[in-house]
Amino acid sequence: MATQKKILIVDDNPIARKVLEKRLKSEGYDIVVVSDPRDTMRLAAREQPDLIICDVNMPEMDGGEVAANLKQFSDKTASIPIMFLTTLITRDVKAYASGEYTYVSKMSRPQELFTEIRKILQIPSSS
Repeated sequence: MATQKKILIVDDNPIARKVLEKRLKSEGYDIVVVSDPRDTMRLAAREQPDLIICDVNMPEMDGGEVAANLKQFSDKTASIPIMFLTTLITRDVKAYASGEYTYVSKMSRPQELFTEIRKILQIPSSS
């Protein structure tokens, strides 16, 4: 499925980034990755991804801070949808959201992740 949609992955873990990048490329997405969450705003403004998938627990800047900074950085980055991909699905993580973010567990099956991405990007299901 060649969607031509661009997704920016923000994760400080190189293995997690690589696995996610490989899975999403296999689904036809154009992937941009960033390992240091502090670089997200600049890269998002330049690349204009259709979606940002962001880890929550990162040492330099957590996912909630990344989301808040994107909202304030520029009009270009404020409207980019954000999905949090995390092992920490708890009420603390859900406290980040006021209903505007999607959370998917890193332990989810790939199909669950793809389903959520298609919903956010408004891509019809292939089934």
